Amino acid sequence: HPRQHVKPRQGLSRHEEGVMEHTVQAVIELRNQLLNDVWGKAHLNWATWLEYFEQKHKIRVAVGSEKRTLPYFASRLRAMLDTMVTWEPTVTRQPIATGKAHEALADTKVEPWGQNVLKVGQSRWGLIPPFRAAASNLANFGYTTMNARWLNRAWPDKHRKGESEKDLLLRKRRAFPFEINAPHPARVLLPPNERIPTFAIESQTMYARDVEAEYGYKVPNSKPLDKLLVTIYWDEDWIGVIAESELVSSKPNLFGFIPYTHAYAGRGMEPTPMYGVSGANSSLGAGPEALAVGLAKGNEGLITTLDEISTAGVDLMRKLVHPRKYVLDSYQQELANAEAQAGGAGGIVGLAAASLASLKWEDPPRLPPELM
Repeated sequence: HPRQHVKPRQGLSRHEEGVMEHTVQAVIELRNQLLNDVWGKAHLNWATWLEYFEQKHKIRVAVGSEKRTLPYFASRLRAMLDTMVTWEPTVTRQPIATGKAHEALADTKVEPWGQNVLKVGQSRWGLIPPFRAAASNLANFGYTTMNARWLNRAWPDKHRKGESEKDLLLRKRRAFPFEINAPHPARVLLPPNERIPTFAIESQTMYARDVEAEYGYKVPNSKPLDKLLVTIYWDEDWIGVIAESELVSSKPNLFGFIPYTHAYAGRGMEPTPMYGVSGANSSLGAGPEALAVGLAKGNEGLITTLDEISTAGVDLMRKLVHPRKYVLDSYQQELANAEAQAGGAGGIVGLAAASLASLKWEDPPRLPPELM
């Protein structure tokens, strides 16, 4: 557990204090360089593409924000994930032991893979199943990260009542004592061109009280509900946890490897090199902004046009069904009260006879035949 490895700041020698401060500063500088110089352009691309999925992108139709209908990209992407990722893939269970009985049992276990992972993930520990989160990342950003953490409660280390050693060993063979996560790729910074990362930096926001409960260290001058930037650094030798600029946990990496991986969707490609050009303008290799390409890339114009057609059509139908009414100033309040009592513009509006003479309806829009 991390708190077993916490090294309190009190009682350290000057040398140890200097080493800790140097280590913290080095990790923070590495994180900032990865965030700004290496992954910065890719993150800006992701923010743009995410606007289409969250239905916040701009269209060239002059209507109020509450009248915009922008379903094209989000609805199709969600349908694709539901169908292709959750329902269609199937898995065949392998025999857990030799013998015809085990082989027959395995053959009958052909089942929808996503459905069962969904049930297990939601019933045990995961709010969003990792395969679904990874698929969403690949679709929106063209890139995903994943990590694995040891899960003590999933490892059968004790005998059940009356259980033999052989049965316990069989349960261990069946067990999967890891928690798999697919965090947002902007929170996990990895070397973009390494298939097996040699280091990882994960960032998250935690309350100060949660940092103290998890790592046994109270960040100086922090209140319980202060939000702190927590940076977790992994390499093959060391694991460090930094809250703001305080090293709250330091321990050796007993695994000897980095429990993080990443993958590109394959829609990007290396840019064409500018031969004969050297220096800052040269292009010799693909940066993450060229490799991490989501499904919205190249389709922005089509998505915007289809959403404009949808928005304009809905707005036109509203105007045809509910034309606006105009009255003289002295009867505006009477008209507003009558519409409110009728349940809105679609109801029956009763007006006094004197105000009817001052009522004017808006002319419905004229639709040319070619528009139809």
